[in-house]
Amino acid sequence: MRDLLAKGDDQSANVAQFVKSGTLVPTNIILDILAGAIEDGYTTHGTVVVDGFPRKLDHGVVAEDKVCYFLKSTVSPRNMR
Repeated sequence: MRDLLAKGDDQSANVAQFVKSGTLVPTNIILDILAGAIEDGYTTHGTVVVDGFPRKLDHGVVAEDKVCYFLKSTVSPRNMR
């Protein structure tokens, strides 16, 4: 999240509003950020570690559509552990 806020783009400005007000960043925004980070990490390094996610049940349920779709379409089953 710190890296995202430092970018200064539209997405970081949107997230900054939630951070400044002390409210939680909505699940759909978190998942967009996570999906992008997974794609960037896998493309750059060939591996990704997701630590501390999901924090809430609804994160896991919604992530199945957004994040798992990318993994299933990109990563070979042999490399998923």
